[in-house]
Amino acid sequence: MKKDIVLEELFSTRINHALELSLTMDENYNKVVKKEENLLNKLAKIKLSNKQRLAVDKAFSANNACSAEYGRIAYQQGFQDALKLMAELLKLM
Repeated sequence: MKKDIVLEELFSTRINHALELSLTMDENYNKVVKKEENLLNKLAKIKLSNKQRLAVDKAFSANNACSAEYGRIAYQQGFQDALKLMAELLKLM
């Protein structure tokens, strides 16, 4: 279990700090962010009722939470796969 705690700390540090730097430098990510900003600006100009606005906000919030969780799990899986690969390579040496 101690290994799991250490890995969780490492994941948290890398995701919350190192990932941000990588994202700011990634051209494809920045293109997607600009497209998202443009679409959100268009949506903001649409005259929605409060009920409609709340429904859209809830849908976006749920989608964002799902995407964030997916990214977290994918990052952890990739890291664990890399560790397993390194362990297998060490066995071959």
